[in-house]
Amino acid sequence: TATTLRSVAGAALRGMLAEALPELDRTRELRARSRGRGRDLMAEVLRRAVERGEIPPEVVLPGRLGVGGALLRDHYLFHNEPLDDTVLTRVVDDVLLPLFVASPPARASRSALETSAMAQNGARILRNQTVRELANDLRAQVARAPGQRWMLGVTGAPGAGKSTLAGSLLAELGPDLAAVVPMDGFHLARAVIEGTALARRRGAPDTFDADGYVALLARLRRRDAAVVYAPAFRRGLEDPMAAAIAIPRHVPVVITEGNYLLCHDRSWAAVRTLLDEVWYIEARGQTRTARLVARHTAFGMTPEQASAWAAETDAANARLVESTRGAADRVVLWE
Repeated sequence: TATTLRSVAGAALRGMLAEALPELDRTRELRARSRGRGRDLMAEVLRRAVERGEIPPEVVLPGRLGVGGALLRDHYLFHNEPLDDTVLTRVVDDVLLPLFVASPPARASRSALETSAMAQNGARILRNQTVRELANDLRAQVARAPGQRWMLGVTGAPGAGKSTLAGSLLAELGPDLAAVVPMDGFHLARAVIEGTALARRRGAPDTFDADGYVALLARLRRRDAAVVYAPAFRRGLEDPMAAAIAIPRHVPVVITEGNYLLCHDRSWAAVRTLLDEVWYIEARGQTRTARLVARHTAFGMTPEQASAWAAETDAANARLVESTRGAADRVVLWE
């Protein structure tokens, strides 16, 4: 509070921060201990603003989340004044509101992997990247923000290879550095949709517990529990299984993959506000269809049923997902 910051304890805190700034090791320790709570709070505020329709989800960019906290820290450290309502109002009205009603700027190249990428609708298009190169880029993100958690979304149409890429990144990074949380763990169970119209189009956005998925991502973003348990979808059972994946607090990279990470409908819009970056995985239509038919056949459908499901239900979902491609941070061409 403002009163606390004006007290002897506030003066001591100001002195400690000023002392730490020139020393890189102390600065890193302070950053690690704070765990990005200011960014997390801002992300939650903006998530609610998106849900209320006050701001569009595409303006919520990772680089904007820390602006308010940085301005308040600057005022506290260098002006030796309390953070009263006048300061807060000035920061919100003069900086944050204009910032979050503005459209995202065209993005500049952000890493060595993207130097030859082509821009399209604000996304970077990555061709011929190996899993190791993509994993190294994630390692670099972690190195740039020690003590912070990097939340990566992997999306794309059904059959694009989202699960394969996420699993390959996990194998490359290892379980001490990364965990994979699939959106498919939030499928509504067959017992819930059996006998309803939802059963005939399972996999559509309204056949998932989107609110539950958002709540899990928010817990993973807060990073305030020793372990968070996530559900997984079990092929063969064709149903979700609760608490099937453990994500310890020390793991710095969380990869979540699924169809609707960039959708703007209902609760799905809040997903993007909780992720640092979203990659859109793209594969040729014929490749995707062949994978889907093979998957459906392997888990109990006849070839005819599998082909019909891929041509109707999967294709309808693919059209919806493809419409969100332009909101991705990167497009990864993946065959």
